[in-house]
Amino acid sequence: MSVSKSSDTPLGDDEIDELADLVDLIDERTDLPLSLEGMDGFLVALACSPRAIPPGEYFPVLLDRDGGLEAVFENESDAARFLSLFTRRRNEIARALAGRYSPAAATRSPARWPHRSRTLPIPGRCRR
Repeated sequence: MSVSKSSDTPLGDDEIDELADLVDLIDERTDLPLSLEGMDGFLVALACSPRAIPPGEYFPVLLDRDGGLEAVFENESDAARFLSLFTRRRNEIARALAGRYSPAAATRSPARWPHRSRTLPIPGRCRR
């Protein structure tokens, strides 16, 4: 039995594999084609939404049915495990999106083509 981890703990490789297997189950049991990459895209959209979207609104869209996780998973342990891994992945993606982009940092060092010596302007950077 696995030890319960904080919802802020990033997923390890084995947990990502486990989440992929659970996503494959959703794909098999619904009419909606779903992959781990597709779910990550869905999580990015949730993180970028201008308002917080509650699970009661997004799970019917993700699962292509009302009734929640119980309508897809045959046992409570699979549903609970999916929810745990999904929540941790959602938090991991939200943290990555919140911490990666810094307009100030983007303007400090211009991008360079590796095969050319000229500097390319970065969008949003003021030319002097």
